[in-house]
Amino acid sequence: MSHDPISLYLNSGEAKKQKEKGGAKTMIVFAVLLVAGFYQITQWDKFSVEVIPLQTYVLTGTASAENHLRLSEICFERRKYECSQNSMEVYIKLKPEDQKVRLELGLLQLKRNLIEQGAKTLQEYVDRGGKEPRAHYELGKAYSQLGKTKKARKEFMTLLKSNDKVFQVSVTREYIRVLMKEKRWATAKRWIEKSRRKSLVYNAFMTPEYKEILKNLPERRIASR
Repeated sequence: MSHDPISLYLNSGEAKKQKEKGGAKTMIVFAVLLVAGFYQITQWDKFSVEVIPLQTYVLTGTASAENHLRLSEICFERRKYECSQNSMEVYIKLKPEDQKVRLELGLLQLKRNLIEQGAKTLQEYVDRGGKEPRAHYELGKAYSQLGKTKKARKEFMTLLKSNDKVFQVSVTREYIRVLMKEKRWATAKRWIEKSRRKSLVYNAFMTPEYKEILKNLPERRIASR
């Protein structure tokens, strides 16, 4: 029977305890990895495998502009809008010439009710030559919400003077509401009546607003309508 120190230790109760502890640690690590994997799947679904390296790139500071954009797309698909916005903001700093993504970023910020941020982003889009009608429309609404009615009118008027008919009814409605905020009752009244003369479809156009306008107009102007 061997009595060397190593053999004695390996056959001792202490060695058995260490083995048991090692096995327990292995099980804990396995359980943690299993939970982490399950979490990834529940959080990212079919994108879980793709997301792990993207997140690693971001954490290590080695992510490319395209990595940030892809992560933004995945986050948006999974309705993680804050994550999508954050990734998109980093991307646009790296690729400021990408107007399409700048527009998407502005719209996402407005979707998240970040009105000032959204207005700033959409204004940058317009200043850089962006011509998408929706940008002017959403920017006008954002300025109206912020109480910047003069800027709101400018954006709506840009669309009203254009040949684009897609937003005309909605734009006219928002433009009139801005006029009402400014208490420009007579001008608002003329715009409603002008819209109503275009077609029978507009016969009841903005009826509640029209009644409010008439209440605020001086009697002599009501009589002249």
